[in-house]
Amino acid sequence: MNFYMFRNVFVIVGVCAAIATPAMADAWSDVVKAAKKEGSLVLFKTNALPAINAAIKTFEQKYGIRVDLVEGRSSEIRERITTDQNSGRFSGDVQIGGYTTSSLLYKMGTYQSHGVLPNAGADRIKTPLKDNGTILPFVLSRFSMLINTSLVKPGDEPQSWADLLAPKWKDKILSTDPRAGGNAQVTYAALHDTFGRPTIEKLAAQNPVFVRDPGVAYRRIAQGEFPILLPANVGDLNTLDGLPVKGYLPKEGAPYVDNTAMVLKNAPHPNAARLLLNSLFEDDTQILLSTFGEQPATGLLSDRLSTTARELLQAPLMKQPDPFRQEELAKVFVEIFGR
Repeated sequence: MNFYMFRNVFVIVGVCAAIATPAMADAWSDVVKAAKKEGSLVLFKTNALPAINAAIKTFEQKYGIRVDLVEGRSSEIRERITTDQNSGRFSGDVQIGGYTTSSLLYKMGTYQSHGVLPNAGADRIKTPLKDNGTILPFVLSRFSMLINTSLVKPGDEPQSWADLLAPKWKDKILSTDPRAGGNAQVTYAALHDTFGRPTIEKLAAQNPVFVRDPGVAYRRIAQGEFPILLPANVGDLNTLDGLPVKGYLPKEGAPYVDNTAMVLKNAPHPNAARLLLNSLFEDDTQILLSTFGEQPATGLLSDRLSTTARELLQAPLMKQPDPFRQEELAKVFVEIFGR
């Protein structure tokens, strides 16, 4: 059975998790007790989303279990975990990261099943997210355009992502660099899969200016150097309140990536690991994630969200890029945009 077949099968453990019985409640109570006795866990983390950091802090405060973080770029974390496991050390318990990284490591046999999680039954995880019993998506990150509202009048925004090819946007697009991976690569891959390579080639002819640091990109848009940034993480927009910018999505919707949590193979603290995964699906935590502009797996949204944030989190989604085509598309972007 290949990865995609396995990812889409009807997962029995998810169904079991949704069935509340006294025996299951007692079994989970034993997991919680064992987790507290373990007292800590090691988390490998491949992103720095404030929402996830807040969820981890909530877990520590609620359960009294210390989370020791090992953070880095996706490539660094993949290498660290692979080296760790190949040497037989097995020092890590949980990994949190994007779908591409988790897919690649899953194929290498890096994880173990997370087992029954009472809060993460199949009935709670909304499409397009799916739990295959090992890779557990708990939130997804959406990417939009960032518009300078002083330079782009209402109604003049691109109605389609393909409208970026209009002559009026030539030399006026700032973009994070798709050749460097990350959110830009996810976004350009979604555009490639939706519109085809010729559209990306025409976008290159618009002479976008590339930067590597999203924070720098946000400042340059706010200062009016460019009218449009491609892309912006919707989860970052609440940090830009008060500036003359807004997140904006054309009719095709948002490129996105799952953020996933997995129990690492031979985890030294397996009960604490499972408890952490289950805690990510507690209602309060799912709502907390939404306050940072991330889309929770359960669909629960905070009542405190602005109208714009709610619209961005409920807009259509584009196709998530195939994680196993990452290297292929990276080469395509180098061919199109140069080195």
